[in-house]
Amino acid sequence: MKNKALIIIILIVIVVGVAIFFLINNSSNKTVNTTQKEESYEGQNNIETLEKVAKESLGQIVDVKIGEYEEIQDESGFRNTVLKTTITNLQEMPQSFNIEIAAFKNEDGKEELIRTDTKSIDNIEPKQELEVNFFDNITLTEQEKLKNASFRVVNIENIWFMVEEGQQ
Repeated sequence: MKNKALIIIILIVIVVGVAIFFLINNSSNKTVNTTQKEESYEGQNNIETLEKVAKESLGQIVDVKIGEYEEIQDESGFRNTVLKTTITNLQEMPQSFNIEIAAFKNEDGKEELIRTDTKSIDNIEPKQELEVNFFDNITLTEQEKLKNASFRVVNIENIWFMVEEGQQ
């Protein structure tokens, strides 16, 4: 009888501990929960849904400033195009993010998705600004399509890693 009572008490402590862990983690964590998506989208509605969720994070968790889409040339003369973007961690602790930016073509008042690019930003310090190049290393045909495109953040995933004290 004492063994059954002890087992029940241990199980209750474990369940309560797990519940407290999730409550603390969810209340202090302003992550944006999104589902993993495929590279190709079946329709504009998927992008619009992701974009609504991403807007909740912008200015609260992370700041993303999209610069100009421009051509660059490296030391060897290789030409490439990039969308220079500045990422700022607005949280009080280091964060990692997956940020997805979409390029749109506007014709006759209708917006059409050209392509997206996702970058992982790992362990950015609080208030740190980091310049990240999107839409780099793409084909010449895609570069041409992007020259007159408009760009927007369509998805932000805040990635949390559990690190035990003293393991950094």
